[in-house]
Amino acid sequence: MPSQRITRRIAHDADHMFDLVADIERYPEFVPGCRAIRVLRRAAPAPVSSLVAEMRIGHRLVTERFTCRVKLDRPALAIDVDFIDGPFTELLNAWRFRRLSDGACEVDFRIEFALKSRRLGVIVGPLFDHVFLRFVDAFESRAAALAPAAFTRRPAPA
Repeated sequence: MPSQRITRRIAHDADHMFDLVADIERYPEFVPGCRAIRVLRRAAPAPVSSLVAEMRIGHRLVTERFTCRVKLDRPALAIDVDFIDGPFTELLNAWRFRRLSDGACEVDFRIEFALKSRRLGVIVGPLFDHVFLRFVDAFESRAAALAPAAFTRRPAPA
């Protein structure tokens, strides 16, 4: 089963990065390959909430749709995504955000998946590493574009 994990220090506040990743309805605006998202159900807002969403992803001529459950745990600064339906036999991804003393954060992102279709696996397999890295870059770029002054924390001058 293909899997990837990346941990990166990002010069943005952990709460801001959590909010950015939790705002899944905006993904089509900046996430590579995300063509559309529709929230099907949303639990009442709370420190830990969840939603069910359908996402349409594509690359060139290949487009797929899948449904997943997203758990948003604000106190733990954690977001977990579990597969419900679509072209996967398994899909798990997890985001963790850790506050750093200088106001920046460490973002840890992990994804694992297995596809039902061998044909789709042949297409997606070679692209996986490239798309994965672009995915994380997209969130970092989005954070900088939205509010660089409000969310970027710079260390105090020495």
